[in-house]
Amino acid sequence: MTDALSGGRLNVGVSAGPPLHAELVAPLVFDGDWQNFDFSYARVERLLADLEGNYIGDGETYVISPGNRQQARLQPFAKGLRDRVWYGGGSLRSSEWAGRTGLNLMIGSLTSGDISDDFLEAQARQLAAFRAALPAGRSPRVAAGRVIVPTDGADKHTRENTEIMPQAGMSERSRLRGRAARFSVAIWSAAQTRSSKGCSPTVFCARSANSGSSCPMNLLWRSTPRSSPISRRRSRPRSAGSGRSPKIPSIPGKHSHD
Repeated sequence: MTDALSGGRLNVGVSAGPPLHAELVAPLVFDGDWQNFDFSYARVERLLADLEGNYIGDGETYVISPGNRQQARLQPFAKGLRDRVWYGGGSLRSSEWAGRTGLNLMIGSLTSGDISDDFLEAQARQLAAFRAALPAGRSPRVAAGRVIVPTDGADKHTRENTEIMPQAGMSERSRLRGRAARFSVAIWSAAQTRSSKGCSPTVFCARSANSGSSCPMNLLWRSTPRSSPISRRRSRPRSAGSGRSPKIPSIPGKHSHD
Protein backbone atom coordinates (compact mmCIF):
# COMPACT_ATOMS: atom_id res chain seq x y z
CA MET A 1 0.00 0.00 0.00
CA THR A 2 2.81 2.42 0.88
CA ASP A 3 4.51 1.79 -2.44
CA ALA A 4 1.27 2.36 -4.34
CA LEU A 5 0.54 5.62 -2.50
CA SER A 6 4.10 6.88 -3.03
CA GLY A 7 4.08 6.18 -6.75
CA GLY A 8 6.60 3.35 -6.60
CA ARG A 9 9.22 5.14 -4.50
CA LEU A 10 9.40 2.66 -1.62
CA ASN A 11 12.68 0.84 -0.99
CA VAL A 12 12.74 -2.07 1.45
CA GLY A 13 15.76 -3.14 3.51
CA VAL A 14 15.96 -6.67 4.92
CA SER A 15 18.48 -9.02 6.49
CA ALA A 16 18.56 -12.58 7.79
CA GLY A 17 19.86 -14.04 11.02
CA PRO A 18 18.83 -13.49 14.63
CA PRO A 19 18.97 -9.88 15.87
CA LEU A 20 21.93 -8.74 17.89
CA HIS A 21 21.53 -9.34 21.62
CA ALA A 22 18.55 -11.60 20.96
CA GLU A 23 19.01 -13.23 24.34
CA LEU A 24 18.17 -9.87 25.89
CA VAL A 25 15.50 -8.36 23.64
CA ALA A 26 13.91 -11.35 21.87
CA PRO A 27 11.69 -12.36 24.82
CA LEU A 28 10.30 -8.82 24.80
CA VAL A 29 9.33 -8.71 21.12
CA PHE A 30 8.74 -12.35 20.10
CA ASP A 31 6.04 -14.70 21.34
CA GLY A 32 6.70 -18.36 21.98
CA ASP A 33 9.97 -20.23 21.58
CA TRP A 34 11.91 -17.60 19.61
CA GLN A 35 15.11 -19.67 19.76
CA ASN A 36 13.56 -22.08 17.27
CA PHE A 37 12.27 -19.38 14.91
CA ASP A 38 13.39 -19.47 11.31
CA PHE A 39 15.89 -16.63 10.92
CA SER A 40 17.39 -18.06 7.72
CA TYR A 41 17.43 -16.75 4.16
CA ALA A 42 14.16 -18.62 3.64
CA ARG A 43 12.31 -15.81 5.42
CA VAL A 44 13.60 -13.30 2.87
CA GLU A 45 12.79 -15.66 0.01
CA ARG A 46 9.18 -15.94 1.18
CA LEU A 47 8.89 -12.16 1.30
CA LEU A 48 10.26 -11.89 -2.24
CA ALA A 49 7.76 -14.48 -3.47
CA ASP A 50 4.93 -12.49 -1.89
CA LEU A 51 6.15 -9.26 -3.48
CA GLU A 52 6.20 -10.98 -6.87
CA GLY A 53 2.46 -11.58 -6.53
CA ASN A 54 2.59 -15.30 -5.79
CA TYR A 55 -0.11 -16.87 -3.67
CA ILE A 56 0.56 -16.83 0.06
CA GLY A 57 0.92 -20.26 1.60
CA ASP A 58 0.74 -23.62 -0.14
CA GLY A 59 -1.83 -24.71 -2.68
CA GLU A 60 -4.27 -25.71 0.04
CA THR A 61 -4.25 -22.38 1.89
CA TYR A 62 -7.44 -20.37 1.36
CA VAL A 63 -9.18 -17.31 2.72
CA ILE A 64 -12.79 -18.23 3.39
CA SER A 65 -15.55 -15.65 3.61
CA PRO A 66 -19.36 -15.94 3.47
CA GLY A 67 -19.26 -15.14 -0.23
CA ASN A 68 -16.41 -17.24 -1.54
CA ARG A 69 -13.17 -19.08 -1.00
CA GLN A 70 -9.96 -17.84 -2.58
CA GLN A 71 -6.22 -18.06 -2.34
CA ALA A 72 -4.63 -14.96 -0.85
CA ARG A 73 -1.94 -12.73 -2.28
CA LEU A 74 -0.70 -9.25 -1.43
CA GLN A 75 -2.99 -6.48 -2.65
CA PRO A 76 -2.52 -4.04 -4.24
CA PHE A 77 0.29 -5.51 -6.30
CA ALA A 78 3.40 -3.31 -6.05
CA LYS A 79 4.95 -3.48 -9.49
CA GLY A 80 8.73 -3.23 -9.39
CA LEU A 81 9.03 -3.39 -5.59
CA ARG A 82 10.82 -6.73 -5.83
CA ASP A 83 13.65 -4.93 -7.63
CA ARG A 84 13.86 -2.31 -4.88
CA VAL A 85 14.63 -4.70 -2.04
CA TRP A 86 18.03 -4.16 -0.39
CA TYR A 87 19.85 -6.80 1.61
CA GLY A 88 22.13 -5.82 4.49
CA GLY A 89 25.19 -7.98 3.93
CA GLY A 90 28.19 -8.16 6.24
CA SER A 91 30.01 -11.31 5.11
CA LEU A 92 31.23 -13.00 1.95
CA ARG A 93 28.43 -15.56 2.15
CA SER A 94 25.62 -13.04 2.59
CA SER A 95 26.95 -10.75 -0.15
CA GLU A 96 27.17 -13.64 -2.60
CA TRP A 97 23.65 -14.79 -1.66
CA ALA A 98 22.24 -11.29 -2.17
CA GLY A 99 23.75 -11.17 -5.65
CA ARG A 100 22.55 -14.63 -6.58
CA THR A 101 19.04 -13.77 -5.39
CA GLY A 102 19.01 -10.58 -7.46
CA LEU A 103 18.83 -8.14 -4.56
CA ASN A 104 20.52 -4.79 -4.07
CA LEU A 105 23.29 -4.72 -1.47
CA MET A 106 23.69 -2.54 1.60
CA ILE A 107 27.09 -2.41 3.32
CA GLY A 108 28.17 -0.47 6.37
CA SER A 109 31.07 0.29 8.70
CA LEU A 110 30.83 -3.13 10.35
CA THR A 111 31.82 -6.24 8.40
CA SER A 112 32.83 -9.82 9.09
CA GLY A 113 36.52 -10.64 9.26
CA ASP A 114 36.04 -14.18 7.99
CA ILE A 115 38.19 -13.63 4.88
CA SER A 116 40.62 -10.88 5.89
CA ASP A 117 41.70 -8.81 8.87
CA ASP A 118 41.86 -5.74 6.63
CA PHE A 119 38.49 -3.94 6.55
CA LEU A 120 38.85 -2.51 3.05
CA GLU A 121 40.08 -5.79 1.58
CA ALA A 122 37.28 -7.78 3.23
CA GLN A 123 34.59 -5.42 1.97
CA ALA A 124 36.11 -5.25 -1.52
CA ARG A 125 36.01 -9.03 -1.79
CA GLN A 126 32.40 -9.05 -0.62
CA LEU A 127 31.48 -6.55 -3.34
CA ALA A 128 33.30 -8.64 -5.94
CA ALA A 129 31.39 -11.74 -4.83
CA PHE A 130 28.11 -9.83 -5.02
CA ARG A 131 28.76 -8.62 -8.55
CA ALA A 132 29.93 -12.02 -9.76
CA ALA A 133 26.80 -13.73 -8.45
CA LEU A 134 24.26 -11.36 -10.01
CA PRO A 135 21.94 -12.87 -12.63
CA ALA A 136 22.74 -12.00 -16.24
CA GLY A 137 21.42 -8.57 -17.16
CA ARG A 138 20.98 -7.43 -13.56
CA SER A 139 22.73 -4.11 -12.87
CA PRO A 140 24.55 -4.00 -9.52
CA ARG A 141 23.25 -1.49 -7.00
CA VAL A 142 25.22 -0.96 -3.79
CA ALA A 143 24.53 1.46 -0.93
CA ALA A 144 27.21 2.23 1.66
CA GLY A 145 26.12 3.41 5.08
CA ARG A 146 28.51 5.69 6.90
CA VAL A 147 28.41 7.90 9.99
CA ILE A 148 29.17 11.61 9.71
CA VAL A 149 30.46 13.30 12.85
CA PRO A 150 30.10 17.11 12.78
CA THR A 151 32.78 18.83 14.82
CA ASP A 152 31.73 22.44 14.23
CA GLY A 153 32.22 24.24 17.50
CA ALA A 154 33.89 21.25 19.13
CA ASP A 155 36.66 21.84 21.63
CA LYS A 156 40.25 20.86 20.91
CA HIS A 157 40.08 17.59 22.84
CA THR A 158 37.00 16.44 20.90
CA ARG A 159 38.61 17.28 17.57
CA GLU A 160 41.76 15.38 18.50
CA ASN A 161 39.70 12.35 19.47
CA THR A 162 37.81 12.54 16.19
CA GLU A 163 41.04 12.59 14.17
CA ILE A 164 42.30 9.34 15.71
CA MET A 165 39.03 7.46 15.11
CA PRO A 166 40.01 5.72 11.86
CA GLN A 167 43.29 4.44 13.31
CA ALA A 168 41.59 3.25 16.48
CA GLY A 169 38.83 1.57 14.51
CA MET A 170 41.11 -0.23 12.07
CA SER A 171 43.23 -1.57 14.94
CA GLU A 172 40.28 -3.07 16.80
CA ARG A 173 39.30 -6.68 16.25
CA SER A 174 36.42 -8.43 17.95
CA ARG A 175 33.90 -11.15 17.28
CA LEU A 176 30.39 -11.00 15.87
CA ARG A 177 28.20 -14.04 16.58
CA GLY A 178 31.23 -16.23 17.00
CA ARG A 179 33.05 -14.91 13.91
CA ALA A 180 35.88 -12.44 13.56
CA ALA A 181 34.64 -8.92 12.87
CA ARG A 182 36.23 -5.69 11.72
CA PHE A 183 35.19 -2.11 12.39
CA SER A 184 36.03 0.83 10.18
CA VAL A 185 35.35 3.29 12.99
CA ALA A 186 35.46 2.53 16.70
CA ILE A 187 35.01 5.83 18.50
CA TRP A 188 32.81 8.78 17.68
CA SER A 189 32.47 11.78 19.96
CA ALA A 190 30.02 14.37 18.66
CA ALA A 191 30.14 17.98 19.73
CA GLN A 192 27.32 19.42 21.81
CA THR A 193 24.54 21.02 19.77
CA ARG A 194 21.87 23.50 20.71
CA SER A 195 19.31 20.70 20.82
CA SER A 196 21.48 18.74 23.27
CA LYS A 197 22.20 21.62 25.65
CA GLY A 198 22.63 20.32 29.17
CA CYS A 199 23.64 16.85 27.97
CA SER A 200 27.05 15.36 27.34
CA PRO A 201 28.05 14.01 23.93
CA THR A 202 27.07 10.67 22.49
CA VAL A 203 29.99 8.27 22.69
CA PHE A 204 30.43 5.11 20.60
CA CYS A 205 33.25 2.78 21.54
CA ALA A 206 34.53 -0.64 20.58
CA ARG A 207 35.72 -3.28 22.98
CA SER A 208 38.78 -5.28 22.11
CA ALA A 209 38.63 -9.01 21.48
CA ASN A 210 40.19 -9.85 24.84
CA SER A 211 37.77 -7.72 26.85
CA GLY A 212 35.73 -10.76 27.80
CA SER A 213 32.58 -9.35 26.21
CA SER A 214 30.63 -11.27 23.59
CA CYS A 215 29.31 -8.01 22.14
CA PRO A 216 31.49 -6.43 19.44
CA MET A 217 30.54 -2.83 20.15
CA ASN A 218 29.45 -0.93 23.22
CA LEU A 219 27.16 2.07 22.82
CA LEU A 220 26.90 4.54 25.66
CA TRP A 221 24.28 7.28 25.55
CA ARG A 222 25.26 9.76 28.23
CA SER A 223 22.42 12.07 29.15
CA THR A 224 23.64 13.15 32.56
CA PRO A 225 23.94 16.91 33.23
CA ARG A 226 27.26 18.36 32.17
CA SER A 227 27.87 19.39 35.77
CA SER A 228 27.76 15.76 36.86
CA PRO A 229 31.10 14.14 37.76
CA ILE A 230 30.25 11.34 35.34
CA SER A 231 29.71 13.71 32.42
CA ARG A 232 33.09 15.33 33.02
CA ARG A 233 34.93 12.08 32.42
CA ARG A 234 36.82 12.00 29.13
CA SER A 235 38.79 9.36 27.24
CA ARG A 236 42.50 10.16 27.01
CA PRO A 237 44.53 8.81 24.08
CA ARG A 238 47.60 6.84 24.99
CA SER A 239 50.99 8.11 23.95
CA ALA A 240 52.07 7.57 20.35
CA GLY A 241 53.75 4.25 19.69
CA SER A 242 52.10 2.48 22.59
CA GLY A 243 50.43 0.08 20.13
CA ARG A 244 47.17 0.21 22.03
CA SER A 245 43.87 1.88 21.36
CA PRO A 246 42.78 4.92 23.39
CA LYS A 247 41.26 4.16 26.76
CA ILE A 248 37.49 4.30 26.52
CA PRO A 249 35.41 5.56 29.45
CA SER A 250 32.55 3.50 30.78
CA ILE A 251 29.62 4.32 33.01
CA PRO A 252 28.64 1.67 35.59
CA GLY A 253 25.14 0.39 35.05
CA LYS A 254 24.69 2.22 31.73
CA HIS A 255 25.81 -0.38 29.20
CA SER A 256 23.76 -0.85 26.04
CA HIS A 257 25.46 -2.90 23.34
CA ASP A 258 25.14 -2.29 19.58
